[in-house]
Amino acid sequence: MDSNEFAIASADTLLDGLAHGRWRAVDLIDASLARIDALDQRGPKLRAMTTVASDEARAAAAESDVRRARGKEIRPLEGIPVLVKDNMDVAGWPTTAGSVRIPAAFNHLYGLRATRGTMPLDGIVPLSPTQDMPGPLARYPADVERVHAVLSDQAPVPAESATTLYIGCLDSWFDAQTFEAMVVAENAWNALAQLAHAGLTSRSVAFDDLRGEAEAANVIAYEFNEALTAHLTTRPGRRVDSLQDILEQDLQHPQLTDVFRDRAAHAGTDSLAYADTCNAQARLREQLVAYMNEQGLDLLAYPTVRYPATRLGGTQAGSNALLAPVTGLPAINLPVGFDLSGAPTGLELLARPNAESLLFAAARVWQTVAKPWTMPVGL
Repeated sequence: MDSNEFAIASADTLLDGLAHGRWRAVDLIDASLARIDALDQRGPKLRAMTTVASDEARAAAAESDVRRARGKEIRPLEGIPVLVKDNMDVAGWPTTAGSVRIPAAFNHLYGLRATRGTMPLDGIVPLSPTQDMPGPLARYPADVERVHAVLSDQAPVPAESATTLYIGCLDSWFDAQTFEAMVVAENAWNALAQLAHAGLTSRSVAFDDLRGEAEAANVIAYEFNEALTAHLTTRPGRRVDSLQDILEQDLQHPQLTDVFRDRAAHAGTDSLAYADTCNAQARLREQLVAYMNEQGLDLLAYPTVRYPATRLGGTQAGSNALLAPVTGLPAINLPVGFDLSGAPTGLELLARPNAESLLFAAARVWQTVAKPWTMPVGL
């Protein structure tokens, strides 16, 4: 296979090739590095990579090939090249902060946020220790399942049968106020129709003021300042010790100035308002799970983001991605279509606590009914 074929192959395909000697780990690394060079540094110059650890990757791949040749025990994803999102701490690499499902929606990928408490938060640049969660982004549902098993240090969870899944569509979370938003909503509705045709059952549901309750249960503003300060003080050779230092030295991106000022002045985790907000999270979680039980629903569905991706430098609006973090419930993005400009859009499915297997089942069904992924023109 050439570098493009390696790039779109599933982890199962790559692992099978490694196990049967059709290629080596160093071949996969070389193909990945060639593709990064062709797209990130040359060609369209995507500039998506903050760090490319070529030497370290080749050395690790060579070591893996030796281990495999000697019959040593092989780890679940050993030999598979991965990209590490830059909100994860890696020695010697710059870091930022970020999300999982929104990037998945805007890049035509599957992206999983697992149940709160099922994955370690070590190494994450914190926004909110309560709501932060690492997670996999991948082109195939099976790859998401594999990475989830590794990150959560659990055996892979068998995907359940999807033929008996019941999905509740949150109508009020499908925006049709602009033509652009209508396209995003139509992509989501069409995906649900295709899932229904494949045997899943979906119907419209309503949960009064769910968006308002989710926003009222958001603890990021209370936790961010303290969490970031605690993180910064552990960094060797740091230039700053706190959010206030960042502001005083004007090191933040201009778009973040107002947000950082608000967060620096915001009440912290020792406030009564914070305790009230944490209680609001617990109530909303209980209410939402009870509602799903009463309605006989396995999953809730809504567009991951109601509006198309904004251009670089703009402010993104229309996110529906807050519900999972504030309730701690698991959710997955399905890549369901494209907007008028050809940019991807997503559908989010939300499940009860520890019901990731239902999300995997629905994602596998979607993979079978969705149009096969094709390489974008020019890439």
